[in-house]
Amino acid sequence: MKSNRFGKISFWKFGFCILIVLFHIASIYPDFRYNFKYGSIGVEFFFLVSGYFLAKKCISYEPKESLGEETFNFMKSKIKKFIPYIILLMIVGVPYLTFIKHYTLTEHVMTFYKILLIPTNIDTDPSIYGILWYLTTMIVVETVMFPLIVKHKKNFIYIISPIIVILLMNYILVETKIIVSPWTKTPFALKGILRGFLVMNLGMYLYILSEKFNKIKLTKLSKAILPIIEIFLYLSIFYISNIKSAHSKFDIFMLILISIGLLISANPNVYLTKFSNNKVFYFLEKLSLPMYIYQWVIIYGLEVLLRKLGVITNYWIFSLLTILILIFVSIIVMYIVKLYEKHKHKITRLFIEA
Repeated sequence: MKSNRFGKISFWKFGFCILIVLFHIASIYPDFRYNFKYGSIGVEFFFLVSGYFLAKKCISYEPKESLGEETFNFMKSKIKKFIPYIILLMIVGVPYLTFIKHYTLTEHVMTFYKILLIPTNIDTDPSIYGILWYLTTMIVVETVMFPLIVKHKKNFIYIISPIIVILLMNYILVETKIIVSPWTKTPFALKGILRGFLVMNLGMYLYILSEKFNKIKLTKLSKAILPIIEIFLYLSIFYISNIKSAHSKFDIFMLILISIGLLISANPNVYLTKFSNNKVFYFLEKLSLPMYIYQWVIIYGLEVLLRKLGVITNYWIFSLLTILILIFVSIIVMYIVKLYEKHKHKITRLFIEA
C-alpha cells in the first residue's frame, strides 16, 4: 500500500459521512429520541482533513509557472474531480424539483444558486444542491490559501493561520452563537464560507503540529493507548451530537476533540496504522463523496416512496434503509463516473476537434 496514505482518516471520512446522513434524516423524524441534533459537526472533519492535506502539499510545492497559473491549474484539477458528480446530481435533481416539488423556472435558478453560495430572497429547498456548499466552500478557501502557503510556506501557517482561527471563531460566535449552520447570513458573508476558512486554517495548523508530534519517540505502551484514545474521541462525537440537552457551543468542544483525533490518525507510528492502510478503507473514502452528494436524493426519494405505499417506519429503520440504498447508488455512480473518465476523450471529440 502507499505509505503516504492514511487509512484511518479514510475510514473516519466514511464514518462522519454516515453521521451527516443521520443528522439530515432527523428533519423527517424531528421528535424521535435519537436524532443526532449536532451531527453536522461531521463536516468539520472534512474541512480539517482538507486543510491538513492542503498544508502538506503546499509546503513542499515548488511552482514551475507563475503563482497565479499554478493556482488556476491546481484548482482546475480539484474541480474536475467533482464535475461529473454534480452533473449527475442535476440530471436527477431537475426532474425531481420539477415534478415532485413543482418548482417554477425562477425557483430552479434560485436553487441552483445554492451551489455557488449566492444568497437569495426566494425561499427554496436548500437540500438537493445546497449540500454542495461544502465543496464550493472548500474550493473558495483553497483558491485563496494555496498561493499564500506556496509563497510563504510555514511562516504563513505559524503566524497567520492561528490568527484567522481566533478572529473568525470570535466573529462567528458573536454574530450567530454557534459554528454550524452554513446558510446563516452575517454582515460579511454566509457563515458556511467563514466556517470553511476557520476550520481549514485550523487543519493547516494541525499539520504543523503533527510534524512535531510524529517525531516524538513513542513507547509500545503509548503506541497501543493512542489508537484507543483516537477511537474514543471520534465515537464521543457521535454520542455528544445526539445529546438533546447539549449546549449549542458544544460544537467548539467537539471540534477540539476531532482535532486531537486527527493528530493521532495522522501519526504513522501508532498501532493500527499499517492495518488501516488497506484497499477497503481507501474505497470507503472514495464512496463517502457520492454518499455525501446524493444523500438528499435518497432521503427524499425514500420518504416519498414510503408515504405513497403507506409504510410507516421509525428513525432507525428509515436510516438503515437510506444508508443501504445510498451505498448501493453511490457504487453505481462511481462506476458511471469511472466509465466517463475512461471515455471522456471520445465524448470531448464529439464537440471539440482534437
